[in-house]
Amino acid sequence: MELTRRLEEYLEVIFLIAKEKRVVRVKDLVKRLGVRAPSVVETLRSLEEKGLVVHERYGHVELTDKGRKKAKEVYKKHGIIKEFFEEVLKLPEDVAERDACLIEHYISKETLDRLLKFIEFIKECPGEEPFWLSGFQYYLETGKKSSLCKKMGEHLRLSDLKIGEKVRVVRVEKKALRKRLGTMGIFPGVEVEVMGKGPFGNPIELKVKGSKLALSSDEAACILVEKEEI
Repeated sequence: MELTRRLEEYLEVIFLIAKEKRVVRVKDLVKRLGVRAPSVVETLRSLEEKGLVVHERYGHVELTDKGRKKAKEVYKKHGIIKEFFEEVLKLPEDVAERDACLIEHYISKETLDRLLKFIEFIKECPGEEPFWLSGFQYYLETGKKSSLCKKMGEHLRLSDLKIGEKVRVVRVEKKALRKRLGTMGIFPGVEVEVMGKGPFGNPIELKVKGSKLALSSDEAACILVEKEEI
């Protein structure tokens, strides 16, 4: 069933108010939507004609099973779009919330499904964030593309650095290693300083966010880094 933006918005708001206080009245919708009571009553009549709500005159408003199903669909769309804006585009929560409210009523199912798969893909990447997403965050904050945009062959390996050198992590090559290093605070975008090396360069002592830790030379060789002014 295709609904207008206004009808979808009403269903979503009724659904949310019902979750908060169970009973939904016209005055609740007036307050939440910022519209006049006659407008609310007229819209509820349209929803009732479509079998989406039940509203007795001067009584409370209830979603039908069909209306609840549709409201959940709209609410889910809102959540997916908001998450994309926050997690991928790095927008502030209030902006993400506002724009998700605007877009959710127009986006197609195909585009929504693709957004959901994209978010799931990002979340499944081991470690803190995919290196390119960290690069995007860095670009937003500094206006510089940095060498995070370089080809992988142009980066240094942590194992090749000298004591005292400071670098920024770009990527951890081995998938199995990313999760473990992520728990140690080593992930794309993090600043690292080489503090010392053992015999034959093994182990390598590092300083990460004020903490000291050690990696084997083989582990350090899997970490691509870039030199920057830190």
